[in-house]
Amino acid sequence: TDERVEFTSDKPVGKDSEKIKQVGQLVWVSPDSNYFVFVNEQGLRFKELDLMTFAVLLRNKTAIVLESNEKPAVAEGLNVMAQELNRQVVYESTHDTLTGLLNRKEFEKKVKSAIYTAKLHETCHLLCHIDLSQLKVVNSAAGLAAGDQLLQDIARLLESESPENSFIARQTGTEFGILITEHSEDKGYRFVDGMLQAIIAHRFEWESQLYHLGANVGLLEINNNCDELEDS
Repeated sequence: TDERVEFTSDKPVGKDSEKIKQVGQLVWVSPDSNYFVFVNEQGLRFKELDLMTFAVLLRNKTAIVLESNEKPAVAEGLNVMAQELNRQVVYESTHDTLTGLLNRKEFEKKVKSAIYTAKLHETCHLLCHIDLSQLKVVNSAAGLAAGDQLLQDIARLLESESPENSFIARQTGTEFGILITEHSEDKGYRFVDGMLQAIIAHRFEWESQLYHLGANVGLLEINNNCDELEDS
């Protein structure tokens, strides 16, 4: 291939450092596009990068795809790949790996934004906290793979039961959070009751064994009187 990428690194100079730029030509990509090999201008191999490392370098702009006047379509193709890698890095930094829901850090950002908009526009949002019970029982009796499958099942259930204007997150091992924007407290109680009943009604089966679930659910209204929410 003729794709060329400029890499920038820091070279120590006494107590300081200076930027060193090197141009590498992409000469090999693994069949699953998870591994990349670059050679320098002398044709010697000088960089071998896995997908995530390459994506981080592209995102931090310490690796920049160089445009090619001779083969603009090739350069454009690598740019498209770089954008896709960046999207993947962003997604993985904001979502829980197991369930695909938002992670705790990203969910906290959504909650802080909801507090701000509630004050600014005098609107109401609802924050729902769900602590799933029986996960330890499933893990102990059926193994961690069963527990992981249970968490994935609950994640899909929460997605199907929540309104469209919701942000759903897995906050810790057994805890989930749901932020429903522009929602009244009256509707919130009905939502929480329906969600709890859906969790209780869910029958988790693993190797012909049925497990009954339960959950503790809390509800908080976010309005213009809210200041900050303490970390739970």
